[in-house]
Amino acid sequence: MLTGTDRFIIDTRKFYSPYPFQFRFHSSGAPYGFMGGAAGPGKTLGMLMEQFQACNEFSNEDGPKVHSVLFRRTFPMLESTVITRFRETFPKELYRQYNEGKNQVTWLNGATTKFGSMQYEHDVWSWQGQWHHIGYDELCEFTFKQWSSTAAWNRCPVSQIG
Repeated sequence: MLTGTDRFIIDTRKFYSPYPFQFRFHSSGAPYGFMGGAAGPGKTLGMLMEQFQACNEFSNEDGPKVHSVLFRRTFPMLESTVITRFRETFPKELYRQYNEGKNQVTWLNGATTKFGSMQYEHDVWSWQGQWHHIGYDELCEFTFKQWSSTAAWNRCPVSQIG
């Protein structure tokens, strides 16, 4: 549904009810949010929702200039966790398309989220760009160099909506 300001209003409660720890993660004003815990309590889904929310803060005019990325260390793990969880959870009405070849979702406002991997330390250089939001599923699997290198690219060419 479009509003008068050319933005989609999406009621995420229809498909996502955050657990208390996910809610605290989403509400945190910290520059770097972290979730921890055993396998299975919803960390990956929480990260996907962060990408969705961050990208959908923008109008249809600014959306196509907004890009985010969510990493997993290896592609097989990316495919079996992040991509699988995205496909299981996000109804097709919430995005324009999912490009299998690029591992990229285009949201309704034209913003995009890439799902990527950095198996080897030097793979980090393939991800240079301007990323409004960068997420890591299982950050402990990445090297400090990978994390710190991508942190420099965590910027967006358009201003966030206040």
